[in-house]
Amino acid sequence: MKEYFARLNRDSKTYQKIFWWILRLVMIGGILYTAFIQKEFPAGITRSRQVLQMCANLVGLFSWEIAQMTSEKCFMRYMPAYIQNYAVVSFTLASFGGAFLNFYYSIRFYDLLLHLTGGAAGTWIGYEAVTAMQLRDRKKGTTTSIAIWAAAGLCFMVCTGWELFEFTFDQIGGGDSQHWSMELARQAAERYGTNPIPNIIPHLHDARFALMDTMEDTICNTLGTVIVMIFLKFFPYNHKGKRNVDDRIDALLAKDRQKGAAQQKKESVAV
Repeated sequence: MKEYFARLNRDSKTYQKIFWWILRLVMIGGILYTAFIQKEFPAGITRSRQVLQMCANLVGLFSWEIAQMTSEKCFMRYMPAYIQNYAVVSFTLASFGGAFLNFYYSIRFYDLLLHLTGGAAGTWIGYEAVTAMQLRDRKKGTTTSIAIWAAAGLCFMVCTGWELFEFTFDQIGGGDSQHWSMELARQAAERYGTNPIPNIIPHLHDARFALMDTMEDTICNTLGTVIVMIFLKFFPYNHKGKRNVDDRIDALLAKDRQKGAAQQKKESVAV
């Protein structure tokens, strides 16, 4: 445990920790307000459901620290601390802004903007994950194109998984994450001033509203992914320059050899 906390302190910056804890305290404040003070809730939302949703997102604000609990055989152990800068902002905007402040209805296209940036950030994190796998396996020579397409694949897997979660949650858990209930959507839109109901693609029929929500999310995820793929094609920062993963692997291999030599020397002395 001591080594774990030492590693957290070594691999993250002071300003990052301060930034993370500011947003964590904001989220905790929203949870406490929702649990004990808030009187009214959006249509179809209960106190317990909102508290549970915000608590689940609060866990995401510790994603990097959780990843560092994994073994050295897990690629997540090699993910850089700065990915959590995005995680804390993303989960705060989605849960505190979207659910607690109900920006999904009071700010037009708020959900679509989150999916656009989510697809972009998901591809960026996927690129870091590919690099982390190279560091874990000590494998050099992965081309930029392979790394970028693998990153896009990881992003699509996560984004599709989220849409499947929304569908399953709505069908089994009685949720309304896809806004399948037009009555609830209209009530929220009327209450929070978004008119018409947030939607770019006309749903043509009330029964198609949930489908349009899912398809718009998918389109925005894809656009965000394509934007970052193009950026990484020109600036593959983990595969050239100061952060070249091959150079970092060479340093790890040298460190492994030093540890192996030290262990052999220790064993020979013991004999």
